[in-house]
Formats: sequence, C-alpha cells, structure tokens
Amino acid sequence: MIKAIFFDLDGTLIDSESYYIENTYILLKKLGFKGSKQEVLSIVGTNMEKTYDILEKLLEYKIDRETIIKENTYHFECFNPIDYQKLIFKEVIEILLKLKQENYKLALCSLSERKLVTKFLNENKLTDVFDFVLSSDDVLEAKPNPEIYLRALDYFNLKNDEAIVFEDSYIGILAAKNANIYTLARKNKDFEIDQSMADRVIDNMQELYEIVWSKNNE
Repeated sequence: MIKAIFFDLDGTLIDSESYYIENTYILLKKLGFKGSKQEVLSIVGTNMEKTYDILEKLLEYKIDRETIIKENTYHFECFNPIDYQKLIFKEVIEILLKLKQENYKLALCSLSERKLVTKFLNENKLTDVFDFVLSSDDVLEAKPNPEIYLRALDYFNLKNDEAIVFEDSYIGILAAKNANIYTLARKNKDFEIDQSMADRVIDNMQELYEIVWSKNNE
C-alpha cells in the first residue's frame, strides 16, 4: 500500500527548468560561452556545487569559479529572481491538498538550496502541507545518490514499496531508482530529457493521484 509521496521541486512541482536553462544560457553567453543551449541541459537535476563544476567546464575554465558564482548569484537573485507563484504547475496545489486530506505523508526532496525551497513554500502557502522537507543543505550526497530518498523513507519508517517518487530529471529519477522506489516522471515538454528509467512518464499530478488510487485499490 502506498502511504507516502516524495516530490522533487524543479521541473516537477514548478515549471522552472526552462527558466533556469534560458537564464543560465544568457549568463554563460555574457561570460563568453560560444556553445549551444542544448549543452546547458547538463545542469538539470544537479545541486549548486555540481552546477558550478559544469559551468566552469562549459566556459573551458577561462573564468574562475569565484567570478562565476558572483555573476550567477547576481543574475538569479537581483537581475531576474524566480517567481514561484508564476511557475507552479496549475494542478499542484489542488492535488497536494487532496493527498494531504486523504492522510498521505508528503515529503519535498529537492537539491535546491534551503532558502529557495523555503521561498517556494512561503510564496505558495504550502508550509503546512509537507510533513518532511529536505534541501541540498540537508544531505551529504547529491542525487543520483539515493540518500535524500532513503532519508525520507527512514523519517516515515516506511519500506520502499510504500512510497512513490515524483521526479523529472535523469539524475533525480536515478536517485529514486537507486533507492528502489517506484518512480513517476513529469514529461518535460520543452527539452529532451532522458526519463527512460522512470516506471511511468506522466503529464501532470492528476495522473499521479489516479496512479496512487489505483495501486491502493487493486
């Protein structure tokens, strides 16, 4: 029986992958990048440390890491900060509240920084919806290491067949599968992302709700 659902954030609850790819591409071009937007897709699903590793490589190590961090911080915090109310997928709040009302345990398992996860929760008035929240600040190993999902299982004292993970990125899906948890992936309509390891690829959270209901009523 499914008792809990563990959610990734970016690209899963919020339509943020296009925002991050487009703005990272703009930043990279400002710093001298000559490559394609497709190359920037490698940052999807990563934490900030890994993102900076990728940006250094894309810039052929011609720009020092400190400068990249400074420019990235200014761009995303001052020049074009993320708007979580604008980017949240339309069905998310309704389905989260429905799952909460039906007593499912809900965990947010994101590799975004804690301040961004908190911003998302506050802006969308979801602070009381999730029973457990993990960010990149709370784990030692980033996805695809399964730590973040194993921590969620341990918190609720559940077996891996009592939870479902909702992800979008290849790295996130791999983390969930490394934890041996049934995994749904939200189909990305803007970019080609390898989601082949997911148990099912779905279009929205209404489908997730129906799958959970079906599994518990077989």
